[in-house]
Amino acid sequence: AYIAGIQPDALIMQRQLKRNLALAASRKISLIADALAGCGIETTIYSEAYPAERSGRYYPSLKTKVGKSQTPCFCAAGFDRRFLALPVGIFSLIKNVLHDHSRNRFDVVIVYNFSFVQALYIFMAIYLMKCRVFIEYEDDSTVSRDGRKRFTNYLSAWGVALLRRKISGCFAVSEHLLKQVGAPKGFLLPGVVESVKEKIRSDFTKREKSFIYAGSLHPDKGIDRLICAWSAWKNRGDWQLHITGNGPLAESVKAAALADASIHYHGTLDRDALEKLLDTCRIGLNPHRISQTAGNIIPFKLVEYIYRGTPVLSTPIEGLDPELKPALIVTRNDSVEAIAEGFRFAADQAQIDLDPIINHIEASYSTASLPMSLKNFVRLGDELK
Repeated sequence: AYIAGIQPDALIMQRQLKRNLALAASRKISLIADALAGCGIETTIYSEAYPAERSGRYYPSLKTKVGKSQTPCFCAAGFDRRFLALPVGIFSLIKNVLHDHSRNRFDVVIVYNFSFVQALYIFMAIYLMKCRVFIEYEDDSTVSRDGRKRFTNYLSAWGVALLRRKISGCFAVSEHLLKQVGAPKGFLLPGVVESVKEKIRSDFTKREKSFIYAGSLHPDKGIDRLICAWSAWKNRGDWQLHITGNGPLAESVKAAALADASIHYHGTLDRDALEKLLDTCRIGLNPHRISQTAGNIIPFKLVEYIYRGTPVLSTPIEGLDPELKPALIVTRNDSVEAIAEGFRFAADQAQIDLDPIINHIEASYSTASLPMSLKNFVRLGDELK
């Protein structure tokens, strides 16, 4: 069982949702599910699929399939009202996981992230289902981005402290998160990419003079400062800015695109369309707000950008795989002025040899290499029983 909060396309269509709140997560979870299928591990994904549009509607549960492996996916029932969406989704998910487990016992439960909500699922898997548990850890929930702890952060930290010794293994985006969980065994997984057979063109200087941001349109992701920095970059000539994704700041991005002909907002693109756009753009963008805790946030999209032969203009980021760092053009901080300086510097950037980095990603984080890593990981779990 793979418990992860994703929103598959079938769910978006059934509920007629205006935006996908878990677009990036849905992509990477489906790729990991494909990798699990590639090493012969049968998987069922369970998602709370919280509705968050305040429609007041009740949504029934949904069964669908995701990824090229057509992995079964159960999306929990939801009640789109504040304070009710979370408990209704959790109850529906736990009920169905336990029901399916009683009919066909699961050997392993993988839980995506480690907040106080995920701690409930871990407790269920260990003490009620008697299963081994592995954590896929991407976002540190024990501290906020600004370094301060709020009530939910304390709850999450308590859950980690209580259950970390019961976990069989962890794969995480950074060493910081691996150490936080302290599982018997773990490996780094800063991203997952779909392996491609043809050689990816890494001579980015021959591409269009354009930057691309692909991701959530949320203040934490820095999209607001990115647009301000673009406006502050004077004498940019014929450089263009492409933005894809959705989120709370979507209307602001649309307005910026209407006001400035050099900004192109594409909305949410499917995978094929996004990859085609990535292959035409010269430099990727990662304007995330700087986290005060080094290594607790590593965006998956960095690996995807680089794998498509695109260097990345990024705000400072700690805890990244050292093999990936040569592909980054790092700003001095996450201010508007620093990002604008980064635009100017990146526009003059000479060719970077990305081929060794692309080969590293193919060998470590692609759907071609990941099945063997996961197979060895689960075999370790057998030894720990």
